[in-house]
Amino acid sequence: PVVGNGSSHAASAEDAGPCDDAGLDEEEADDYSRDDGGSAGSWTSRGFDAAGIGSSASSLAALRERCREFDVPLDILGESKAFTLVEACSSWRKMNLKELRAACALEDLPTADLIEKSEFVGRLKRVRLWQLLP
Repeated sequence: PVVGNGSSHAASAEDAGPCDDAGLDEEEADDYSRDDGGSAGSWTSRGFDAAGIGSSASSLAALRERCREFDVPLDILGESKAFTLVEACSSWRKMNLKELRAACALEDLPTADLIEKSEFVGRLKRVRLWQLLP
């Protein structure tokens, strides 16, 4: 299946920075808050309920932005599954290599060939994406 945002650029944890308010109007920018003092991947949207479903048009815009940041196919997964994957990616980006190796072990993923943090995150993301695909 085709996944991602349709671009030919393969995103990695290094080239995907934190969300940038520059393209958002005031209402959309208000939907974002930093939850950890500003590290990459730490955006949370206040417009989602516990199931991760957007409760307003601005929260859907916020989810779309986060999906672009993490190269998550919102249109394929739907809001709930896309939100799940974005949150997982955000969590993995905050982990150190030891924690990422343990997360891979929980999924029975080989890690001997992985060196960079972005490689661990990428492998976990691909597996979770395939698990969530309809």
